[in-house]
Amino acid sequence: MARKVGDPALFVRVAATLLEFDGDDGLARDAAASVQQILLALPDETMRRQFAEAQPVRLIHPVHSSWNKQFNHREHKEHKD
Repeated sequence: MARKVGDPALFVRVAATLLEFDGDDGLARDAAASVQQILLALPDETMRRQFAEAQPVRLIHPVHSSWNKQFNHREHKEHKD
């Protein structure tokens, strides 16, 4: 149902709950892709950090240093433009 709505944030919340009970690899991949999609859409580092630290997001995809590197690089590039 959450996929049909097309709301990645809703999908992340539902997927996190489902993944706690059933470690389905396909669902985990889709949920991680939705997390990445949301992170890329957030406008600044503070919002990305807050989102990444949310419990459903941590259940789906623990915060990795590569995310921080990727988004910090993007943040610095945006400020230079």
